[in-house]
Amino acid sequence: MRIIKYISIAIICVLVFYFISFQKNDKYITLHGQTMGTFYNIKILAPNRHIPESLPAEIEKELAKVNQQMSVFIEDSEINQINRLPAQKELKLSSDMSILLNDAQKIYHKSRGAFDPSVAPLVELWGFGRGNISHFPQKAEIEKSLQSVGFDKIKLNKTKHTLYKTISSTTLNLSAIAKGYGVDKIAQVLDNNQINNYVIEIGGEIRTKGHKDDQQSPWRISLTAPIGNGEGSAYILNLTDQSVATSGNYRNYHQVGNKRLSHSISPQTGMPIDNNMLSVTVITSNCMEADAYATAIMILGKDKGLKLAEQENLAVILFTEDENGHISSHISSLAQKFIEKSNK
Repeated sequence: MRIIKYISIAIICVLVFYFISFQKNDKYITLHGQTMGTFYNIKILAPNRHIPESLPAEIEKELAKVNQQMSVFIEDSEINQINRLPAQKELKLSSDMSILLNDAQKIYHKSRGAFDPSVAPLVELWGFGRGNISHFPQKAEIEKSLQSVGFDKIKLNKTKHTLYKTISSTTLNLSAIAKGYGVDKIAQVLDNNQINNYVIEIGGEIRTKGHKDDQQSPWRISLTAPIGNGEGSAYILNLTDQSVATSGNYRNYHQVGNKRLSHSISPQTGMPIDNNMLSVTVITSNCMEADAYATAIMILGKDKGLKLAEQENLAVILFTEDENGHISSHISSLAQKFIEKSNK
């Protein structure tokens, strides 16, 4: 879940050291480390207690590459090259960034703009980027920032792997897709090393493959339900070859006076969303996609969000809170099959 304050990302991303430790028992090898201002955990079913010696270094290298592509806190990162690009000037993208932005653009259109990486100026304005705020932005500031927002202002050439912007002030923030993307990239590393049974987690975004034991049991993932200002009972998800991502507002916010500001910013209004959504969990095969759609549904709200999930065949679990503080869960028909029966 996105429960890490953005300010912590600025602190951790400057570190050049990744910590990895091994924990072994008779079945599993686990790897742990830091990335993207949070932590990652990898659990591998390895009855022979063996993995390639090069695997930890390969994981470090891949995560460093992802940070170099996506972190706004790294001065010469690829995303900052895009953000500094003058209007109409074409930039050659890495193949990975080209693929990611083209996929992001598809989700932007399918969600009718609810998922929009160009919301970056508003993220900064409301203090969820590299700075903080002590007061509400003025209406004129919001309207000015909105002029730069809109992923249609980013023009992509999928064949040439290039990009140009129609206006210079349009900038991107990939925080709503980066952790899911990082999970998928680690999965590629494991797959390339013929590792077929694992679960990967970065900051709450998860991808599973294969099974947790020789009995072909699925991986069991706990989804904690928000209760009031904290967390309560959980659903257990049984997953095999699936990814799960959660976007939540109940723990990641700013308090300005007596007003709580959500970190989810509407690309349409320029304001933090003020609906009754507490969290959205999306289950699909691709973690990057799950990550992005979780954000889109959070922005859209329950009714429009569930409609989008139905249109795109997404399994989703939503938690909402009414005006009396009563919390309800809303589980799509596709999500029901992943929930352990004793929790239904």
